[in-house]
Amino acid sequence: MKKIDVGQTIGILANIGVVAGIILLALEIKQNNDLLESEILFNHTQIRMDIGTPLHNNSHLAEIVVKKNAGEQLTSVEARMLADWYNSTFTAWEWEFREYRNGKLKALPIKAYKRSLTGNDANGDVIYPGLLDHWSFAKDWYSEDFVVWMEQNVIDKR
Repeated sequence: MKKIDVGQTIGILANIGVVAGIILLALEIKQNNDLLESEILFNHTQIRMDIGTPLHNNSHLAEIVVKKNAGEQLTSVEARMLADWYNSTFTAWEWEFREYRNGKLKALPIKAYKRSLTGNDANGDVIYPGLLDHWSFAKDWYSEDFVVWMEQNVIDKR
């Protein structure tokens, strides 16, 4: 029987240590990926909630939406506030579109997008009055692939 010397023993132990390190690294990468996926889903949820938050936190903006629904003339300041809210909505949708294209989101809420453009709430009021008209004006500010996707999947298929 051959006797293993100290050098071989150290070499074997070093190889075992390398394999164990690789296994631990793989587990850590998996944990990081799970954490990133969770963070992406949280961000997506946060963005969906943030779209409506201005109406809850800003009674003046909510009054502007009611005024727009009633067909009343908006002041230039009110029109600017509404346009900014619409732009933040489209920006959130573009982010969702990017995450979907990158495989981070499994689906997009296309029905919700369409309903936001032309749908009514429980009171019969248009959810985002003027949003569709604003899209015609604002679409030049967004990436071409997002605009094409919006036109083909949301705007033209209402």
